[in-house]
Amino acid sequence: MEAREHRLDVACRIADALIENASGEAMTLFDELESPTAVFEVGHQAAQIPNAAWRALFGARSSSVAIAGIDEAAQRDGSVHRVELALELGGQPVYCAISLRRSCARKAHVIVACTDVTDEVIARQLAVDEDALVWGGPHIGDPDYYNGRWAAYVQSHPRWQHAIHRDDVAKCTKGLSWALHERGSSDIEARVCRTDGEYRWHHIRFTASSSGSRWFGTAIDVHHAHEAQVERDELLVRLRTANVDAAKASRLKDFSRWFRMSFVRR
Repeated sequence: MEAREHRLDVACRIADALIENASGEAMTLFDELESPTAVFEVGHQAAQIPNAAWRALFGARSSSVAIAGIDEAAQRDGSVHRVELALELGGQPVYCAISLRRSCARKAHVIVACTDVTDEVIARQLAVDEDALVWGGPHIGDPDYYNGRWAAYVQSHPRWQHAIHRDDVAKCTKGLSWALHERGSSDIEARVCRTDGEYRWHHIRFTASSSGSRWFGTAIDVHHAHEAQVERDELLVRLRTANVDAAKASRLKDFSRWFRMSFVRR
């Protein structure tokens, strides 16, 4: 956490130095800063100068994102940090860690640098680890959120149904419908297609919010455990078959002995 705050504070300082220079080259460097960074005028909610990373993070709303703490930062020396700031972007979940710093270059302006922590926050809220695939959306309509792990794992399947094995889609859809109707959770095991084309077994949980306005799906790889269970089940079937065959052989042997003894007596 401290390393993140330090990195964002450094981004604020660099941005302030670049806008103080104000040359074309300096502003190009500001636009190319890795951290999403913007300049806000005190008393205004809209970003006056957002850089490319800021525009990429917030899309069409990049200049109209309201950031809490602008006025506070303008009155302080040093940086103001927000570890987990929820932003309103049309209902889509977005959380950022943010540092705000009063500009030395421009009076009544504040530099804001941020980093997207949405994946971390949602994973914590859903009690899953960073390796889980997470996606979600509003009650009606396509998902509007896929975490970074999803993008890396199922890169060629942007829609979640397309990443599920066709024999498992129906039960997943049914599980999601149940969770939305009951405003609860449903658990399913289904195969998810990895980017290399391999289908791997995952434990999938669909969870609806208590209000029913949003839902999330989480998928955790259980392929090895599932395969081991299949092998155990197959071994058990073979053992049972072998026991049945052995019992039949034993009964046949007993019958043969009885038949021979009966024939000899005659």
